[in-house]
Amino acid sequence: MSIEEEKLLPTADLLPSPLELIYSVSYLIQSVDLTLKNHFPAPVWVEGEISNFTAASSGHWYFTLKDDKAQVRCAMFRGSNRNFDSLPENGENMLIQARAGIYQNRGEFQLVVQHMERSGAGQLHQRFEQLKARLDSEGLFDVQRKKSLPAFPRTIGVISSPVGAALKDVCHVLARRYPPASVLVYSTRVQGAQAAPEITKAIDRASAHSCCDVLIICRGGGSIEDLWAFNEEEVARAIARCPIPIISGVGHESDFTITDLVADQRAPTPSAAAELAAPHIDEILIRLHKLDQQLQQNFQELHLERKQQSLRFLAHRLDRVSPAARLQQQMQKLDELERRLQTGWSKYQTVQIEKWRHHHIRLKNARPSRRIKEYQQQLEIRTQQFQVHMRTALESRHASLAEMARTLTAVNPMAILGRGYAFVTRKDGVIVDRLKRLESQNHIVVRIVDAELDCTIDEVHPLPDHKA
Repeated sequence: MSIEEEKLLPTADLLPSPLELIYSVSYLIQSVDLTLKNHFPAPVWVEGEISNFTAASSGHWYFTLKDDKAQVRCAMFRGSNRNFDSLPENGENMLIQARAGIYQNRGEFQLVVQHMERSGAGQLHQRFEQLKARLDSEGLFDVQRKKSLPAFPRTIGVISSPVGAALKDVCHVLARRYPPASVLVYSTRVQGAQAAPEITKAIDRASAHSCCDVLIICRGGGSIEDLWAFNEEEVARAIARCPIPIISGVGHESDFTITDLVADQRAPTPSAAAELAAPHIDEILIRLHKLDQQLQQNFQELHLERKQQSLRFLAHRLDRVSPAARLQQQMQKLDELERRLQTGWSKYQTVQIEKWRHHHIRLKNARPSRRIKEYQQQLEIRTQQFQVHMRTALESRHASLAEMARTLTAVNPMAILGRGYAFVTRKDGVIVDRLKRLESQNHIVVRIVDAELDCTIDEVHPLPDHKA
């Protein structure tokens, strides 16, 4: 027995006399209350019509729930009714969840209500959950199938009532944020029995036109009955097969419909849907300005990089035609030949030593005392011949290098001046290699190996074997 049940048991002073079998009122009422609680241990669901509704100053609600044959008193305390959206009205059908018991002060049967919802809303909520589960199992809510919104839409379609405030809010936001976009309105009802078919036709019509980059489905807030058109299966499937990205802006932030789940993007309000559909023109201009600055900076860096590449190419060409570079290449080649010669000599010595060791072993094993001296003499002769041959090759290589150095020195302009030649120019720097280069000038500059001489021509004696 639970603690609550123990509290409900009658106390000793309330027990009837065993002789008289007379029950006190308190005992009887407590026994009936305990019997009810044992028979209905869990809360029960009851549906009926409200009458005699009273909201006490304490925040508690008292009313009668009835049908055409019976009625029962109900109490709903403040902690349970705080989440109810509005005060119930007499005559409304309600679905309640309550515990059955006895109000002992009056000895009346009553229901203590823990949860209450309008009867029609409860049925709609059940239909909503069933459709939601079925469409979810088919994959209509999967993130993978949702389409991304265009960054810069040219035409924005709006499916809404032409007389509703939602359409005005959307158009106002689009005109303020993104004036270049065109707005195409598909007028439909957004409430009532004909709303869902009209919304479906509007979506299919927009798909057939293929002139919109994004669609907005919107209406203002309301009860679940008011928004039920956006919970219909035909609307959900029209959204799923539409090739155009769709934004759902139905109701207020607390409202949630099947359309919100199937759409490619959900917005809490129609105005928020318009903000998702179109970028802000000021943000675009700021971004374009930053891109322009970045493009100019990249162009300057690219131009500088090209100039640096050109400079590196010209420096490389200058290094290749320089006499010092050619001399360096020849010296490097000589070093390479010398290394190869040393390597070859080392390998040759290694081979000869191995051969000598081999012959020594054979000689040691065979003990050919007669031929030892002969082999030693041949080895000395071949060693001397090889050394002579190597010295000759090295001398030839050094002579070739010296000849190259002399040739390079000979073509050096400064070396030519050192052999007694001179370099003659006019005052303006023009080289005088023939008489006609003077052009009646009698002042010349003669460059010798260690000075420049300013000279004046007194007489000219043309050579008979050369033309002027």
